[in-house]
Amino acid sequence: MIPTNNTSFLRGAWAITRPGMCALLESIRTAKSDIDYADFFSPRQALSEDEDGIAHIDVKGALIDNAPAIYEKIGSTDYRSIIAEIDAAQDSKAILMRVDSPGGTVAGLEEASQAIAASSVPVFAYCDGMACSAAYHLAASAAAIVASPSADVGNIGTVMAWMDDAELMEAMGYKMEVLTNEGADLKGTFRDSPMTDAQREFLQEEINAHGEQFRNHVESNRSVDPEVFRAGWYQGDRAQSLGLVDAISSYEYARQTIIKGI
Repeated sequence: MIPTNNTSFLRGAWAITRPGMCALLESIRTAKSDIDYADFFSPRQALSEDEDGIAHIDVKGALIDNAPAIYEKIGSTDYRSIIAEIDAAQDSKAILMRVDSPGGTVAGLEEASQAIAASSVPVFAYCDGMACSAAYHLAASAAAIVASPSADVGNIGTVMAWMDDAELMEAMGYKMEVLTNEGADLKGTFRDSPMTDAQREFLQEEINAHGEQFRNHVESNRSVDPEVFRAGWYQGDRAQSLGLVDAISSYEYARQTIIKGI
């Protein structure tokens, strides 16, 4: 999971870098109006229901809260889409989430996990490709988890990155000075360079709190080996032996198992 910072649009680096996002935005700005983004990305699919009454929900790409529409067109997922689709699927016989995501922001995650846990219709998760960090938080809210043999599962924990660019800016002839009202010593966090000890301590406390919440969430829903809280990610039989998943198989196996259970 990635705590948000003070930059609203780029509030989570997820699986891509800030320069990468800037390059993407620039390409969108200068692109021809008739460009088909499906030629470059695999868009997130909207809620669908199969002939057996099972609702299918996509949880893919970078996870973020209240994102612009372009995010799901380029293969990411808005937590609010998950919540809305869980709600819309309450007349289905069961819900199967297909998870292929490296994780995302803390903002919006707890609400989406609560929607999954509170569903009156049983929710199951299939991890295909990757179910790490915030994506595993969502999967752990489901009644059961099945993963493909090569899926990376786990990465339980919280991360925050900050770049000290003081030397670079100084070499370019710039020097940042940050003024705040008296006593508001944390206000300049992410602007001060280098970061002060008080700011670093504050951020560490926040990261620890989110990490503890993540661990409590997993432990309250699954019986896992403490090894997983080192924030490693695991595949196949290893993931199953650590308690991260219930079975290793195919998406169709998960679907057929659900059908037999309902």
